[in-house]
Amino acid sequence: MLMHQGEPLGGQWTYDAENRLKFPKNAVVPVVEWPKKTAYHAEAQQYTEAHFSENLGAFCDQFLYPLDHESAVLWL
Repeated sequence: MLMHQGEPLGGQWTYDAENRLKFPKNAVVPVVEWPKKTAYHAEAQQYTEAHFSENLGAFCDQFLYPLDHESAVLWL
């Protein structure tokens, strides 16, 4: 947030009402194409477990983000 003398620039703390449109009742929610695990995922997981096993966190079964162009295009 841009500030001027302790106040928000533009005079408002939030513009959510202006930036959020309601989801149309007749709209169809697109199906998410989750990225499929590849050999790179297995290698990264093995490396992480070998070198950072004491760190917090855990691996999940479903990979959440695309890592290559082809997978990213499916998300568009």
